[in-house]
Amino acid sequence: MKNTLHKNGDAQKTKYGWHTVDWGQPTSIISDQLGCRPSTVSIARAKYAPETVRGPHVKKTAMKEWAKGIDWSKTDREIAEETGRSRGAVWTTRNLMFQGKTPTPTRRRKVFRDCKPPSRLVGRFELLWRVLAGPELVNEFRFHPVRKWRADFAHLPSRTLIEIEGGIYVNGRHNRAGGFAADLEKYLEAALAGWRVVRLGPNELTAAHVGRLVSMVSGG
Repeated sequence: MKNTLHKNGDAQKTKYGWHTVDWGQPTSIISDQLGCRPSTVSIARAKYAPETVRGPHVKKTAMKEWAKGIDWSKTDREIAEETGRSRGAVWTTRNLMFQGKTPTPTRRRKVFRDCKPPSRLVGRFELLWRVLAGPELVNEFRFHPVRKWRADFAHLPSRTLIEIEGGIYVNGRHNRAGGFAADLEKYLEAALAGWRVVRLGPNELTAAHVGRLVSMVSGG
């Protein structure tokens, strides 16, 4: 698709106000200010202010100067809102200048994980457990004193751990080599610590199967 700047330069100049632009700014900032594509700004720069056309080394120097005053422990959204730049421009700067290794807001990510809604399979299990009058379970139970392993549910009196396994048919994490090996280690340690591990997939989340599990942990 041809750029209309060459076809109707006067109209474009009036629309975006190229004559009022501070061409000393980076193309990305001008693009954000005018609401047009960076490629359009680059073409206009070459047409109206060719002396300001920058090479890659000059762009990186300007990027470094801009990055100095930024608190990179914040998220891209927060930085974009504070600086008025687009999230794409912030993301590009973070990755080009720091290779994505800038401080990340781990506290916010932890809060987000804690607030993550339960999966569809976990919700189905909880519903069946309540309907079948199952005994009290502990959610996200940490069963190992050193490792941070957690079981989806635990029945403490019978020392039973219940794991809800999803992603079976879509090459999920539990089916890949690394995830499978990690699960083997986790369940071995649980067994050696005296826990009985029950793993339920989509096909096992039925009233019949969960009912038998309720009877088992209840001593029936």
